[in-house]
Amino acid sequence: MNESTNPRIQQNLDLIKSGSDAQRTVAAKFFLKFYSDEGIQALIKALDDEFWKVRLFAARGLQRHDPQGFFERIPKLIRDENPKIRILAIRSLKGQVGPNEITLLRDQLKIEDNKDAKKNIMAILRDNTELTEQEKELVEIYIAEHNKTINQIIFWTVSFWIALILFIYSAIPLVLGGLMFSFGMFGGPIMRSINITMGIVDIIIACGLIALGIVILKTNAFMKKRINRRRGLKF
Repeated sequence: MNESTNPRIQQNLDLIKSGSDAQRTVAAKFFLKFYSDEGIQALIKALDDEFWKVRLFAARGLQRHDPQGFFERIPKLIRDENPKIRILAIRSLKGQVGPNEITLLRDQLKIEDNKDAKKNIMAILRDNTELTEQEKELVEIYIAEHNKTINQIIFWTVSFWIALILFIYSAIPLVLGGLMFSFGMFGGPIMRSINITMGIVDIIIACGLIALGIVILKTNAFMKKRINRRRGLKF
């Protein structure tokens, strides 16, 4: 069947031109997965779409099916208002950086406001050219932030398992406390007092372990938010 008469292709060609935001996004995804000459032209036009997801999938589709056409449009994509599209364009330059691309990246670095985009620019510049003093300072800052994030991840992981162990072990004194209370109903006055006292102590220990576990988990949640915020993730 000729691609121009393929009903699925024609349907998505119509959607990517005049559908809703969701429909245009689905159509762009379709042409990301399935090659079509007409689809390539539709993706090129979709790079100007008002909805960022359509532009993102259009850029990915063009990168997959028409690398040369995608490369020619990197100067446009690298200045897109959406950081995900800018990062896609920046990362695509790895391994094919010339003097023009170096200039393009340095110009973008001056106006870039997204930290992840800046990091990707600096990674490419570091591997392909001599850095200026200001750029070297940025690299040192990003390396320090990266190491800090790794340390926080290690802390979060270890403390999570500590909290889990505390919760598990808190069941032991709880059970013992219950048994002591039960035994406290029998025997003489002294034995009952000892059993009840030991039961109270065991329950207090269990509550302390549970409270400590909750504090650790709360700290973990706070640290996780900081890590994700540093990565530029949304909640």
